[in-house]
Amino acid sequence: DAKRELRRGCLTRLGWDIDREVGVVFAHTMSDIPLSDAQAFRDIAEWIKETLSIAIQDTTKYWVFKAHPLDAKYDSTGFMRSLAATASSHQHIAFSSDLSLTESLALADFAVSLRGTVGIEAEAFGIPCILAGCGPYTSIGFSKV
Repeated sequence: DAKRELRRGCLTRLGWDIDREVGVVFAHTMSDIPLSDAQAFRDIAEWIKETLSIAIQDTTKYWVFKAHPLDAKYDSTGFMRSLAATASSHQHIAFSSDLSLTESLALADFAVSLRGTVGIEAEAFGIPCILAGCGPYTSIGFSKV
């Protein structure tokens, strides 16, 4: 099917095997409002660093950290680029700003977000999404906080 072929193409592009589980971490733009609602971390940077720490330790899965589409415009700190450099020696981790949402969801066996709308989008495609905060949709019952 088309999703399987898209997944295979993305995994090939990343140089990864097709049989390993993939988690996609959907980063928020660094200018997003931290603590605008209940969340498990002090700010977005802490959340991404902690999630990367988990990913580094979990070599049973591939991990893609997808930069927010507006990061190039709003993140003047280069935070995601510096994290990507930190993780560059870990072959099971990739940072990407060029994967489309469609490609990212085709890759994902599960998604991770602070509280972004990707929680709705992933679940709509049957992909479980783990959230580290409460968004406007978390009380509906399909997301995992």
